[in-house]
Amino acid sequence: MIDQQRSGELLRQLMQKHNVSVSELQEYLCLACPQSVYKWLNGYAIPKVEHLLAMGRLFHIRMDKMLFIQNLTCNETICELFSLNEGALRDRMIAVTDLLTV
Repeated sequence: MIDQQRSGELLRQLMQKHNVSVSELQEYLCLACPQSVYKWLNGYAIPKVEHLLAMGRLFHIRMDKMLFIQNLTCNETICELFSLNEGALRDRMIAVTDLLTV
């Protein structure tokens, strides 16, 4: 899962390190207005893949390194994928185990 807030902080750090302003980034990415950049910086949105790729080139970094990925446990990941809570996951795992042992 991508942490939008922390990803925005990473982008802010990259912009500071490379002395790139919001308006310069907006122009580089051919954005009509700076609101998208502000949304990224403030954690309200994630850049599109094409913008991540372009920023990766600008900042000399792989685009996946511009996103903060939360470390999830295996159960949390499975629960998220199947929209389950921990109890429902446990029940389904028991049911599958029962089927396999028959």
